[in-house]
Amino acid sequence: MCNAAQTGPYTGNCAFCPCCKPHKLQDTVLFLPWHRLFMAQMEWAMQEHDSSFTIPYWDWTASNTVPSFWLSGPIKSPMTSSCNPSGTGSASTQRNVQPINLSFVRNAVRTALSKRNLIDFSTSLTSPHDYIHWAIGCDMGSVGTAAYDPIFYLHHNYIDYLFAFWQELQAIYQ
Repeated sequence: MCNAAQTGPYTGNCAFCPCCKPHKLQDTVLFLPWHRLFMAQMEWAMQEHDSSFTIPYWDWTASNTVPSFWLSGPIKSPMTSSCNPSGTGSASTQRNVQPINLSFVRNAVRTALSKRNLIDFSTSLTSPHDYIHWAIGCDMGSVGTAAYDPIFYLHHNYIDYLFAFWQELQAIYQ
């Protein structure tokens, strides 16, 4: 969603794009802290307009139905949707939702939560994170357009919820 200077849209060279680096380079150390910061910054930005605003999360281990929350989001020009078979990009996000395999995501989260160090937890959580991007499809499956889809924020707030829950588990284990 951003370029290296964070002044405009992603242009495809993610090696130099700090907001996309944890995704493209599979950086397990930065994966969870980056999502936490990204979500906090978005919430703070929204709270400038409404101080009571909080971003909800979507627990995709509880239901294989995608929330009917704001089904599309605008994409900032010159970017267009990455999911248009006719070749002409849409100015709004699109989805091609596949059924969510609840058994897979539940087991993957359970396995991740059993890990005792951050690298192993982050590595394990990457799989269900990526799977949800794939299951939503279209723009959620593309690093360049995923954050334009409103479901991105519900999904990543759940990733952050799992991170916080895992951190609490570590305190119990000690």
